[in-house]
Amino acid sequence: MANRYAMRLFIIVTTLFWFSSSQAAFDIPRIKDDINIDGLLQDSAWEKAATVELDTVTSPYENIPAPIKTTVKYFEDGENMFIGFIAYDPNPERIRAFYHDRDQALRDDLAVVRLDPYGDHRLVFQFGVNPLGVQSDSTEDVLSGSEKDSWDGIWESAGQITNDGYQVELKIPLHNFNFKSEQDKQRWAVEFVRFYPREERLRISHISIDRNNDCWACQMDFIEGFS
Repeated sequence: MANRYAMRLFIIVTTLFWFSSSQAAFDIPRIKDDINIDGLLQDSAWEKAATVELDTVTSPYENIPAPIKTTVKYFEDGENMFIGFIAYDPNPERIRAFYHDRDQALRDDLAVVRLDPYGDHRLVFQFGVNPLGVQSDSTEDVLSGSEKDSWDGIWESAGQITNDGYQVELKIPLHNFNFKSEQDKQRWAVEFVRFYPREERLRISHISIDRNNDCWACQMDFIEGFS
């Protein structure tokens, strides 16, 4: 067991060094504007937000093109991070969404943001929302490989099923996290994920995952900003 833990630690440390030193980051814009968290991305702030496409299935297949389109928009206002998912679906009647207690919607369609505010790939905060706005949140201890849903952050979410699929909005106050406060420009690790449960449960991301690397969290992208 000790040898296995030591090997995992070695993989994480070497991967961290490689990605932290070589991987470029993309910026998160600061937008100060009124926004209503209602599950519909209609406020003007979303027009100025940064955008990324989730185009890669990372599980159960290895980095194949996604069969459906998902657009994620994101920005911050100095106090909160805002994330919006536009999850298209050619058959919206097949969307799996039910009203659950918190942390009980993991078998539904799900939009997830994974955040590592230190950018050191040790502790990842996970925020998930089903198409009806039901929240699931947890932390992942990367070294041990364990997840705990006992952690409950303070954040807002809403979701709406539409004729084209569904949309969700997340408002995550930055005081949920510890981070390197001495740094004016922050560099956080991030991954946006959509879970699409149909005949198979597809995990769709904006990044590719190298299965030869045991540390998936070490392969997250980086965002810079949050001055």
